[in-house]
Parts: sequence; C-alpha cells; structure tokens
Amino acid sequence: MGDVHRVELVCDSCRQLSVHELRYAGRLLASSRCTSCGYRVRHEEGDLRSAYVQDLEQRLLSKPGRMARRAIRHPVRFAASLPGAVLSKPAKMLAEIRTILRR
Repeated sequence: MGDVHRVELVCDSCRQLSVHELRYAGRLLASSRCTSCGYRVRHEEGDLRSAYVQDLEQRLLSKPGRMARRAIRHPVRFAASLPGAVLSKPAKMLAEIRTILRR
C-alpha cells in the first residue's frame, strides 16, 4: 500500500517521541500515524487527490527527460534495468492509487 516509512517524531497528541508510520503516494505524504497512541494525521480527501493528480502529471511530463538523462549517463545500466522498471511500474502506480483511496 504505497511507500511506508517509519521515523521517530514527537506526537502532537501524546507528546511523546515515538515511531510514526508515514504513508506516501508517489512523492506526497498521504498520512502519518503514531504507533504509541494511534493518532493519525491525514490530508483532506479532495485536497490529497487533487495534489496527487498534479504531482502525477508533473512526473509523467518529466519522465522522458529523466529517462534520456539516465540513458546518456549510464547506457548499459539503463538498458539492463529498463525491462524490470517497465514491469514493476503498473504495480507501483496501483499501490499509490490505493494509498490515495484508503489513506
């Protein structure tokens, strides 16, 4: 379900330094949850979806240039990694969308 990172933060609710689970959808922080008290912070649903669509649009528009730079800098590594990247991208995008819908 999207990227999940665990970091130590001071919780706004319980005021303790504790591990928080940060859920990302692409480059956007979708939600955070304190593992000590369960306090959760989320974006407003409409705002998060709108921001995600804008971020996704930017990522799609910049993708050809990023791929060209990688191909020029490391042609062999780029060519070797391309099949795996193409195959894994649909699952990654689906995980991002699930994060946006579920948070």
